[in-house]
Formats: sequence, structure tokens, C-alpha cells
Amino acid sequence: MRRKISLSVFLVLSIGNTVSAWNGEGHEVVAYIAYQHLDSATRAEVDKLVAKNPCYSSWKSQVSSLPPGQQSVAVFMLAATWPDAIKLAGYDCKPNPGFGPDGAAGGDIAPVGPEASQNIGYGDSHRHKYWHFVDTPFSTDGTPTKPASHPNALDEIITLTAALASNESEDLKSYDLVWIEHLVGDVHQPLHDTSRFTKNHPNGDQGGNLVSICNTANCKPELHAYWDDILGAANLNAALTEGAHLDTRSKPTGADISDVHIWVQEGFQLAKSDVYQAPISDDEPGSPAGIPDKHYHDRSEEIAQVQVLLAGYRLAGILNSSLDGK
Repeated sequence: MRRKISLSVFLVLSIGNTVSAWNGEGHEVVAYIAYQHLDSATRAEVDKLVAKNPCYSSWKSQVSSLPPGQQSVAVFMLAATWPDAIKLAGYDCKPNPGFGPDGAAGGDIAPVGPEASQNIGYGDSHRHKYWHFVDTPFSTDGTPTKPASHPNALDEIITLTAALASNESEDLKSYDLVWIEHLVGDVHQPLHDTSRFTKNHPNGDQGGNLVSICNTANCKPELHAYWDDILGAANLNAALTEGAHLDTRSKPTGADISDVHIWVQEGFQLAKSDVYQAPISDDEPGSPAGIPDKHYHDRSEEIAQVQVLLAGYRLAGILNSSLDGK
């Protein structure tokens, strides 16, 4: 699978149990922070639009044991995981969806045709997995690179944001909203913004998915999953706690930047400066797997916390601009 998703993301739809990092908890934390910074009119509009998602009744059931004052934000948090969840479940939250053709490699590569970037709402049979990343290329050993494919996460954030601010139907706005929630989180995970080209991987390493980091049961087997999970595995209650904790921090520098191109470039630069660094392997032929040490882990965790905080503020900015007073 081109960008990995764990079974836990399906579980968040079915029983509301364990989810992990930007595969789940990270997206929920981004959504929590964003919700705290929505204008009152925007928050009311967001609540109304989320209620039109086919999974809304399932989400409402999952949050029913929470205090009433936390239920709306918790539903918004679960909505942020929907674009990952449909990789394993149907649009109606049921397994074995029977999706139609969705491009090569199970949908990781966009099909040729307008269906790749169509915005038709919940009637769409495509999972659009190629919307989740921007493979900005680079090489450290002179291997020729290939440009990022389209459509990608950058394209879709811009497209869907414009649609959300338009006079389209509320059903379509609901679809756009949950995708925007998710994709803003995605592009703040550095490995969703790049692909490293080396002699070992002349076609790119798929955002670290092809970079081995260990061979034991005690750590993630590849770099992308390691970064997806850097904030740790947790349930919704833990995501609420983590979101509240991070939101006590000062507003981060750059929180008001609205240019998605800059967001992607920031992630790309972080990938080069901090992700693909020792002890991570340089991926030359014969290189052993580079196992992250404590210094690497601590630095990565702090980067992830800053990135989800930035993403939360920036998501709130998009929604306030697009929906306030709609």
C-alpha cells in the first residue's frame, strides 16, 4: 500500500478504539486544536456539515459517553480520520466496500481522466489515496528524480478550500470539509511532502515507506510508519487530552501563513534536515537499516508536536475564512 494505514483506523469507525499518530491520533489532535480556534459562526456551520457525513450516527454513538461539552469536538475529531478510514471501509462505514477502479497500485497512483480530481461528494466511488501526499523529489547521491504526480494533497487542499467557500450544496461542503480536515494534517507530516531518490530506490522511496529502520518487533519496520506513529498510540480520550495539552502552548510562529505551497515546502525541508538524518540509513547499496536512537526519537516527537499545532491553527484559518457567516 502506497501510504500505509493500520487496521486501527478502521476500528475508529467501528468501535472507537485504538488509533495511532497521523494515521489517527495526530489527525484528531489537529482537529481538536482547530476546533478551539473556530469562530462561533464557523463552529456552528462545521457541526452542521459534519452531521451530513454517512458515518455521523456511528461517530455520535462513539462519543455518547463523553461529557456533553466535548461531544461536538470529538465528532469533528473523528471526522478528520474519515479519508483514511475509507481505504478499508466503505463510505457508509461498513467493511468490504467494493469500490470501483481507483488507479494503479490500489489507488495510490491517480487514474488517467477527470475522475482523479473530481469533487462530486459522497457518491464518489474513488478513495483518492493519491490525494494524501506530495512527492516533492530530492536525491542525495545524484540519482535522477521524477516530479511529483498530480493531483496531490497540495492541489486538493486548494481546490477543496475554494469549493468550500463557494455556493455549492451542503452535502458537497460536508465532503470537502472532512477531506480538508485530513489533508491539512497530512501535509504537516514531513514524509507526506517528499520522496527520496537513491540508487537503491531509483523510482523514489514513497515518502519513506521503502526505508527500513529495524528488524525487531519493538519498533516500526519502515520510516514512514515510524513518523506516522511518533505521537504514540491512543484512544479518543487520549487524543482529547493531548490536544488540550498542546493547545496550552503559545500560538506558533507561522500559524497565520495560508499559502499551502509554503506548508508543503516547510515539510519538505524538515524531511531533508531532520527526517533523513543519522541514524537513518543513507540508502546506498549495502547500507544497514538505521535504527532511530533516543536523540532522533525525542527530536522527531518535538517536531511532530509543533507540526500538529501549526496544522490545527492553519486548519482553523481555512475554515474561518471559508465558512464564517455562510
